[in-house]
Amino acid sequence: MDDKQRHKRVRLLVKKLNKKRKKQAQKIDILCKDFISAQRDFIKSLKAISFIANFYESLIGITDLSGLLYTAVKSIKEETADATVTFFLRQVRPVSVLAESTGPSNFELYMFESEQPVALEKQHLENCFSAEVMDNICKSNKVCTLDDMFAMGLQSSLMGLNNISG
Repeated sequence: MDDKQRHKRVRLLVKKLNKKRKKQAQKIDILCKDFISAQRDFIKSLKAISFIANFYESLIGITDLSGLLYTAVKSIKEETADATVTFFLRQVRPVSVLAESTGPSNFELYMFESEQPVALEKQHLENCFSAEVMDNICKSNKVCTLDDMFAMGLQSSLMGLNNISG
């Protein structure tokens, strides 16, 4: 009887030990997955920081507008090949003057392929952007989605606006 009880106690202890070992293994798996996920996020952050540093470095010292825009777009296209980049450059005027006038005189539109201001057809994309919308986009300090821009006051009936961001 004594051997049976000892054997039973040993089996019970082994069972408890195995249960604790399995719980510990599960906790270790969770920690490893969290560590791998954190490392992946860190690497993404490093890639972004590296791109930003290289982008900034490539623009330092460029004094002409065409060269600056070309270099900026070239860097962006190297990072995101399927991006189409267009620059809306605001004219240097006080905000009160910008608020009073709208249209092509407020903006110059630059596209990567031409490096020159682009004359648009009947419907001018730049007419959709008021001085208030442009100021809000600049102040947001982030890439604005189309929904963000509509919330900022963008008004348009132009087709093909579904893929723009600012």
